[in-house]
Amino acid sequence: MLRVFALSLLLLILISGNAFAQNCGWGPTKWGMSVEDVQKATQLKLTKTSKASDEHTFKQYSAKLNIHAVPYKAKFVFSTDNELHRIEFELDRDTQLAANVLRNLRQDLVNKYGAVADSEKRSSGDVTFMWVSKCSIISLALFPGAKSGNDLLYLTYEMNLGALDNEL
Repeated sequence: MLRVFALSLLLLILISGNAFAQNCGWGPTKWGMSVEDVQKATQLKLTKTSKASDEHTFKQYSAKLNIHAVPYKAKFVFSTDNELHRIEFELDRDTQLAANVLRNLRQDLVNKYGAVADSEKRSSGDVTFMWVSKCSIISLALFPGAKSGNDLLYLTYEMNLGALDNEL
């Protein structure tokens, strides 16, 4: 009986880990997509927000969208070769909403990607959770807004360049 349980648990871990490893991007996006490919895949209208002076290092586009009926400002960051390599979602809301959204998003991410790989809580109240796969790094962070009264909540998906460097 114990052997069957152990094999079932191992199979579940392998299946969930494999599903995360296969998800190299966010939602319908994949790392390396062009701006046009991302717009087509997400059905979002991306607006260029990077300055010309920054475009020697990256190109940034933004869009507004809802995740679980909560509005976010999304930033899509592309390399100078016009390849997607990072997506940031920003929620700027009152403390109670940000804390509730953090709790719900964290649970959604655990359900989808498995246990948190790393977490950090600072004395300032900042809290960060991270998931890492062979091709993606996902971080969820809450920054208390002591001065503004609003907390900042960020959900970031980015290409795991460290893993790619190790393969070369």
